[in-house]
Amino acid sequence: MTAAWPYRPQMNVVESLEWLTDVFAAKRREERRCLRYMPRIVYTFKYILRDAEYGESRELARVTGGDPIYVPDWTNETVIPTVYPGTASLPIDATFAPAYLSGGAALIWDSNTSYEVVTVSAVGSGTISISATTATHHAPSVIPLRLGTFAQKLQGDRGPHSYTHVQAVFECVVTEDLSGVGGGIGYPTYAGYQVITDVPEIINGAQESNVREVDVLDSMTGPIYKYPIFATPNQSAFLAWTCYDAQDVWNRRLWLHSKKGKWKQFWTSSWNADVTITSNINPGDATIEIASIGFATKYPDVSDWMIASTSGGGWFVQVIGATAGSSGHELLRLADHFPGSAGLSGIDKMCKLTLSRLDSDKIDIQHLPGRQATIVVATKEVSVYP
Repeated sequence: MTAAWPYRPQMNVVESLEWLTDVFAAKRREERRCLRYMPRIVYTFKYILRDAEYGESRELARVTGGDPIYVPDWTNETVIPTVYPGTASLPIDATFAPAYLSGGAALIWDSNTSYEVVTVSAVGSGTISISATTATHHAPSVIPLRLGTFAQKLQGDRGPHSYTHVQAVFECVVTEDLSGVGGGIGYPTYAGYQVITDVPEIINGAQESNVREVDVLDSMTGPIYKYPIFATPNQSAFLAWTCYDAQDVWNRRLWLHSKKGKWKQFWTSSWNADVTITSNINPGDATIEIASIGFATKYPDVSDWMIASTSGGGWFVQVIGATAGSSGHELLRLADHFPGSAGLSGIDKMCKLTLSRLDSDKIDIQHLPGRQATIVVATKEVSVYP
């Protein structure tokens, strides 16, 4: 019988979703192929264990080696009333817990040394059916189990007292693809791709960069020559979110599954007042008046923009050029007539849009107490115009 890893971790569990994408980069374009539709899940747990618990965990890890072991998904822990022997149904809402599967397993947990593994036979609305319990559990926690293996060695940091700080990392290969599940975040679309309209959060900083990748020819005795590798610079930034409840975490999880790491692209906004609109915009307008900045010099190519509304949402436009306007002003020429009406008092800012993708196939979800979580992931510009 497969053993379970029963030790309850400290808060701030890190759950990593890992996709796999091949990226083939050419001078003006890149092609991407998704090689892993279901992400692998890596759990990083930290524990503080008593002497006896540490000894047991060390031996369990040694005996298990590279064999499968049941790994509790502690991010979906539920506390339920007392369970008695012979119980075959538990009051569990598995809506946001995909690890609960018919034919899977669950852990009924009282303590690190008192627990029971049961088989899940069916997942219903607000309940799960299980193999009959064999013991009494007083107000236990119930946690779904995933089959996993140790991703690295079990690490113990012995302290001066009878406690040891332990870290265990598990990798789960058999997971689920949630990209076809309904619901999630209803971002607006522009030119066929979603626009991330969330106001940026600053979590451990919010760094951005613009880099022109070059081949360097340096004779070491004279001038240095640098030749661009790609047709356009690369803009890198970060997306960061705080999720405040299980529904919020679920919605973000669905969105991450829909993008599958580096594979799918989307629009990101600079959320910066890149230009200043100086006149009302009326339905059908073909130009937008802005304060003069030498737009054609700074934005020589076709560019895409979001006009953010003070009440939320906004309008998306493509600018194909600029001409001189009245003194101190320029007129931006639009590819299509303006789709709505925007008065100056209702305009927050005009921000440049960048076609982007996630710059990593590994996305870390930092789970916090109260079913909250934070997610920070890097983005990379995708070339859209020749």
